[in-house]
Amino acid sequence: MSETVAGARYVVGFMFDEKESQVLLIRKTRPKWQAGKLNGIGGRIEEGETPAQAMRREFIEEVGIDCDSWKYFCTLSDEREWQIDFYYAVGPIWDAQPLTDERPEIVNVSDIPNAATIPNLNWLIPMALTMKHERIASFEIREAA
Repeated sequence: MSETVAGARYVVGFMFDEKESQVLLIRKTRPKWQAGKLNGIGGRIEEGETPAQAMRREFIEEVGIDCDSWKYFCTLSDEREWQIDFYYAVGPIWDAQPLTDERPEIVNVSDIPNAATIPNLNWLIPMALTMKHERIASFEIREAA
């Protein structure tokens, strides 16, 4: 995912293995503040696309996996009006291919707190795993500047 831009909308997805013990992430090369860190796979929503369509497209473009079972669970936004919708799915993480200069990596979920990730992955990934057991379908967090 590139630098967030005011007024822009993005999607990020976390794909887990069937045991939900491993997650597919991507080693970022850009933007500068994310370089060298792991993040979910995603990007900007294109004009005319729904967030779910963007999530499916981004996963195909970045790692070559076509998944139509993404589940929305969270939105992060701030007063500059950027918005990121987060999704999760269970799928064939071992089929991921490096299709860009950013390389996919499979990480044990239990290693996330100690991995070189974007900081909010420490709580977003566990939250994605617990959402199917919660009585709510999704939640939203709006950051103050």
